[in-house]
Amino acid sequence: MLISVEKNNHSIIFSLNLEEDDHTHAPKIIMKETFYFKSENHNFLHIHSDRIALVAIINVLPFAGKRIYLNWDVSQKFLLAARVITRVTIEAKSSTNAPLLPIIGGTPALSFSGGADSMAALAVMPKDTEPVFMQRSTSKNIKSLYNPDAALKSCNILTNLGYNLHIVESDLEYLRNPLGFPSDLAVGSPIILLGQNCNFDSIAFGTILESAFGTSGESFRKYSDSSHYKFWNTLFESVGLSYSLPVAGVSEVGTEIILDNSALGNFYQSCIRGSWKEPCRLCWKCFRKGLLDKKSDSKTKETEILLMLEKSKEVRKKIINEPIIRHEGVLTYSLSGIISNDIRINNLKKLVRVNEIPIKWMEKWYQKSGNLISQLHREKVITNIANYLPNMSLIEITDLENWNNIPNKNRDERLGELKSSIQVI
Repeated sequence: MLISVEKNNHSIIFSLNLEEDDHTHAPKIIMKETFYFKSENHNFLHIHSDRIALVAIINVLPFAGKRIYLNWDVSQKFLLAARVITRVTIEAKSSTNAPLLPIIGGTPALSFSGGADSMAALAVMPKDTEPVFMQRSTSKNIKSLYNPDAALKSCNILTNLGYNLHIVESDLEYLRNPLGFPSDLAVGSPIILLGQNCNFDSIAFGTILESAFGTSGESFRKYSDSSHYKFWNTLFESVGLSYSLPVAGVSEVGTEIILDNSALGNFYQSCIRGSWKEPCRLCWKCFRKGLLDKKSDSKTKETEILLMLEKSKEVRKKIINEPIIRHEGVLTYSLSGIISNDIRINNLKKLVRVNEIPIKWMEKWYQKSGNLISQLHREKVITNIANYLPNMSLIEITDLENWNNIPNKNRDERLGELKSSIQVI
């Protein structure tokens, strides 16, 4: 794959020239040949070539065949760092440019979505953190359930509260079909591009414990030892940015606790399909986050559970049709607080092992995650987290690290009982 770039004052456009072995027809993925970033409030003319190279890689790597050729000069430091990519060879026009050095005394940046996890991250980060929101462009030719109303409302509120918030528009999610981000960290592209002009010293994401340490899936993993962490940490550092995950030791339960006790707790919405304060109440996020909402009583939650179980195809698919339930522990925690006589609720509770698996660790901070927080701001972030959450005990750490979603005894039997008890609306 050959990549070229065109820049002007307020936008940057990446153009792709596909080679024979590029994955243009991989299952469910079709690439288009350009993607852009633009903002009337920022200048894209003087971005370091290594930063542009990293944005290219973070967005096209999933589709590349044997190589990615960058049709501009980069630094030798970047090309050496890019050797961490083993599946694809990274080549450039030349490697004669001077490398970027880390910024001393800079400002932390947060990839902000407007949802609970990124808002909780903002709540524990230093006060001078600058949120950066990537506004998705719209296409008349492709249907999307995404509604930016709630996220933009959150951005507006944060700006009024004094945060120096940045909005950058991009169409990168149209690189693939079905619609979606080409990689999990692609949303950080605007921070990479704006970093020099805005003096950003680090790039933070609202990645929570379930995602970082694998408890949303099959089993616990030590994220700092994972190829994902080593891969991206190496590339971010090569362009002078420190990679930071301030809430990687906080579960989805913990982010809810943080927001319940934070001044920012009223200014977020995780549902990306509904409008501000009117979530769709049909998506998987609405289901999980609604169960965690401490402002709703048990009876209200029970009604919502039953409605979504029987009305939402997405919720039923996540619970019934997939081999494991993603974020099962979060459902276990939430449902443990619901007392019900309804057979459907109790069948769901049995399926997610209420009273069978430990859950108290979800209310605490996993202190072994501290090394995933940028050293530049680690002390402040850990102090802020302590204002909301206690540390896990040794027993709770063991419970977390022993998390395994595979040995769910009697799953098939319990799943059958749940399926037979619900009626599809």
